[in-house]
Amino acid sequence: MIFDPERDLAVLRVPGLTAPALRLQENARVGDVGVILGYPRNGGLREIPARIQQVSIAKGPDIYGRHMASRQVFALYGGITRGMSGGPLVTTAGTVSAMVFATDLGSAQGSFALTARELSSQARAGTTAVTAVSTGPCSD
Repeated sequence: MIFDPERDLAVLRVPGLTAPALRLQENARVGDVGVILGYPRNGGLREIPARIQQVSIAKGPDIYGRHMASRQVFALYGGITRGMSGGPLVTTAGTVSAMVFATDLGSAQGSFALTARELSSQARAGTTAVTAVSTGPCSD
């Protein structure tokens, strides 16, 4: 499958899963709305209304702090809580326009998400990947 430490992204294969994959929407824009889906703190499904506030390029270290990376991200109005990282921003059309990864420390209602454009190449590669990959060392 696929693991990308620069984007903190993994594409998994789940044997026996018959549900169709959600489609990515790569042309989302500022002002578009959707719902962030996640399971905060190992609880039940939570749905948080969200709106895209800004698109920017975020620069920062990979998840291991070894390499600098640039990523296209959305700043969202829609606060997330611990455990929702990796959840999709689902549009009103049922497509995925982003994947949330962080809260905005300056705003209780703000969060950040990798854009579908940023996710798309790895997601496509994952549809044909057949070899297991290492995730590297785990950290807390």
